[in-house]
Amino acid sequence: MKTIGWSGFLTALIFVCNFNNLAAQDYYAFTGSWEGMFMNDFRTLIKLEIDTAQNITGRILLWDGEKQIQDDELFKINIQDYNLTFFIMAKETHYKGELDPGSGELKGVFIFPDESEHPLIVKRTGDSSP
Repeated sequence: MKTIGWSGFLTALIFVCNFNNLAAQDYYAFTGSWEGMFMNDFRTLIKLEIDTAQNITGRILLWDGEKQIQDDELFKINIQDYNLTFFIMAKETHYKGELDPGSGELKGVFIFPDESEHPLIVKRTGDSSP
């Protein structure tokens, strides 16, 4: 049986630490509040946070003028590289988007139950409150 030496162990440990750090950086690139206009009429706020168990959680809020019309929990939140997907169970609607590092915008589409796609571009806000 062949064993690895101390230097092999350290190399493997560094690799694992860097891999985990990259995954954490993916999550942190998306955390916070993102705001934009949906269908040119509805102010939209997507809030993404990392909870104490290191899981990503989120909500989506919409306003029609001053009236809040939506406040729903996000499910099946998935982040890989610059891509974000989630599901709004209350509306049976999927979202898929991509973070544009150059502009700082999150550009994506809502996919409604009838499979129609509706674009949404949001930018990170400086405030986490609606």
